[in-house]
Amino acid sequence: MISLILAVAASVAPIANDTPAPAPTPAPERKICKVENSSASRLGAKRICRTEAEWKAAQDAVSRDLDRRERQ
Repeated sequence: MISLILAVAASVAPIANDTPAPAPTPAPERKICKVENSSASRLGAKRICRTEAEWKAAQDAVSRDLDRRERQ
């Protein structure tokens, strides 16, 4: 009887391990918050939160705009 149970358990174990593991989900990008002072307002600064990629894109846009203005 014990040998029958061991035989069944041994045959079931590999079946359970054959199922593929779910693909790991990518971790969401963390937000980076910065305080931006506004010269147009006396009420104080504004907090802006973006991902690292969004901050880089914004900086690139500012750099392109400055380069364009310098060439005019």
